[in-house]
Amino acid sequence: MFVETLTPAVRLLIFGAGDDAVPLTDTAHYLGWEVFVYDGRSHYARREKFPHADDVIVRIAGAPAPPVDDWTVAVLMSHSYSQDLEALQQLAHLPLPYLGILGPSKRTTQLLSDAGLERERMAAKLHAPMGLDIGADGPEQVALAVIAQIQASLNGREGGPLSVRDGSIHAREGDAATDWTRSIVCA
Repeated sequence: MFVETLTPAVRLLIFGAGDDAVPLTDTAHYLGWEVFVYDGRSHYARREKFPHADDVIVRIAGAPAPPVDDWTVAVLMSHSYSQDLEALQQLAHLPLPYLGILGPSKRTTQLLSDAGLERERMAAKLHAPMGLDIGADGPEQVALAVIAQIQASLNGREGGPLSVRDGSIHAREGDAATDWTRSIVCA
């Protein structure tokens, strides 16, 4: 018997093309993820600024939400309240396993209120402020914290230290991680 586990690439949608999105794009690319950068400002959303992105899109107001599947995650980090609000309104109802929002909790609370959304209904996928608490300072460290949180979330983990984990440190059958893989069995 031959068993092969195929794991599809994570598709990261980054809404915001500021300088802090560059290391996030680079880190995700390094992990083999597909990365798409969206921003309504053409002077930010430039292909040469994001050489490791699969695509960089100038997103006009009112554009439909990008297509998503079970392996699509999204982060809002445009530093533009109106752009983040529009993206949140579109993404909130999509089956994303992870939706992160950069910035303080107070800003997220206001975004949710203005979007007519309840935090409790989005609790399973909403991560705001996004990123693990690793004491990140600067864009590269924030990118690491965000990527680590996305990875942990996709695998049904909290992202805490392995030294306090009971049992195996690797995903086992029944863990959320098995939902992200497909096994092909050949006899």
